[in-house]
Amino acid sequence: MEKVKTYITQLSFDGLDYSRGNMVDLLTSFGIICQETPFKILPEAKELPKRDWSGYHGTDVYVPAGGLPVKDYTVDVEFLYVGKDDYNAAQGDTRLIRADITAFAKFLYGHTAAPGQTGGVQSGRLAIYNEHTKIGRKDVTVKRFDPKLFLCDPWDDECLARFTVTFDVNDPVTDVTPQTQNNVTNLYWT
Repeated sequence: MEKVKTYITQLSFDGLDYSRGNMVDLLTSFGIICQETPFKILPEAKELPKRDWSGYHGTDVYVPAGGLPVKDYTVDVEFLYVGKDDYNAAQGDTRLIRADITAFAKFLYGHTAAPGQTGGVQSGRLAIYNEHTKIGRKDVTVKRFDPKLFLCDPWDDECLARFTVTFDVNDPVTDVTPQTQNNVTNLYWT
């Protein structure tokens, strides 16, 4: 299984500027990879204001300059927990998997800061980027954390759990991209 990395940063917004927490590589920090990231390039357009004049054909539609505004959307992202080197499957130890998935959920909800972060931003407002799809979005929030399947085979050296997180993508058009210097060091957007 190819272990493509997904990166998340907690954000805060004061109405003018964004502040960022530490960027988290989900595989390194939590042992989690993203199996499916169906972020949309451009989602559904918003309803345009219009007037329906009874004496005329069709409608009088206001189309704003700069392109059609688009709606926010909800997306289900499927994650896999892929275990850790110190996981002891032969003894049926599930402590690490539960601890990692719980820590991941608390991080997404903004209940804890990024692992290793002291001070700084702790928020449920997120920026997310996936290496495989090369798509990232900001102003993303968790709507639901739904574990669907738990699988831990004692004969396998990797512990697997599959779960889905439903996100609200509140800014559906701003592209989040990685800043790299041989590896991803930060997420940014313009």
